[in-house]
Amino acid sequence: MASYVDFAKVYNVFMRDAPYEQWMEWLLHRFGNLAKMTAADLGCGTGTFTIQLARQGVLELFGVDLSEEMLAEAAQASLSQRVAVQWFCQDLREFKLPHPVDFMVSTSDSLNYILSSKDLSKTIGRVRDNLAAHGWFAFDLVGPRRFEAMREGLWYDVEPDAAVLFETSTDPNGRIVYEVHAFHLEQEPLYRRFDEQHIQQYYSAAEVAQILQEQGFRIEELSGDFGQSDVEQADRLTAVVQKVD
Repeated sequence: MASYVDFAKVYNVFMRDAPYEQWMEWLLHRFGNLAKMTAADLGCGTGTFTIQLARQGVLELFGVDLSEEMLAEAAQASLSQRVAVQWFCQDLREFKLPHPVDFMVSTSDSLNYILSSKDLSKTIGRVRDNLAAHGWFAFDLVGPRRFEAMREGLWYDVEPDAAVLFETSTDPNGRIVYEVHAFHLEQEPLYRRFDEQHIQQYYSAAEVAQILQEQGFRIEELSGDFGQSDVEQADRLTAVVQKVD
């Protein structure tokens, strides 16, 4: 699994369009009052959505990510905003929480960083083992329309203190390669350049459904774009599943 290093410094700048508001509406529609639940955010990154969950009054909240650099940003953000989150630097294929929780989320394609069906199954198994009885798991993945767009993709964004260029390519086996080229303002007028490569794996809805069922989950919803599109035309696959006990 990849771990953001230098990009952690500018990650939040270029995630402003992430569908965190849609995610929160979706969760509140499904679960109602989150203040009655314990939760974990898997692949939490710099903790932007984790902190939004904390503001819903979640009883106890864990953030899990492989990147120490991302978690350092997350911990600083939660401290400055005075919200309680326990942060854990762990591989999602092997993670273990202090105790089972009522629900877990994984947003922003975090599970696509799991690069084989075997490891994705292992990760889903760890989710099951760390959920309370009849616990819930909500997550998203790269959808087929976005995968198609990334075959030879180019995307960039320029802000006053940072700029980033993403080049993407794919192969017939579903592998996605991101070449990240970024510039961050160190001290006027000097920018520091850094380059990182990130690799993801595309999974079809059918593959994901099979893994979930094999690992003991009931699929409540597996749809495109929070239920707004068909899975075959989706930018983002979105799912809500329940642990079967």
